[in-house]
Amino acid sequence: MHFILQHRQGLRQLIVYLVMFSMVVSPVLGSRTWAASPPSGKSKTLTSQEKAELVRQGVAQYKAGNHDQARETLETARSVFPENYAAPYYLGLIYLE
Repeated sequence: MHFILQHRQGLRQLIVYLVMFSMVVSPVLGSRTWAASPPSGKSKTLTSQEKAELVRQGVAQYKAGNHDQARETLETARSVFPENYAAPYYLGLIYLE
């Protein structure tokens, strides 16, 4: 625990690098094993505003402390909006905890 507290900034940078790497490698390999499926009734043809709103909801849930709900929302956002950087970033923060 002491190591984590002492190297928190370095761990955050590592998470950011890992998230950025996964954003590059995942589309190249066609792998979506970490992403959740969109909720039933929602197709992958959401408008850009709906995709952005999904990300905003997940970030708001994370900041409110609802990490389980935020994880579900952000996983869905990541699957329908893979070019967005915020969803995998906040998922990384959730998984770090």
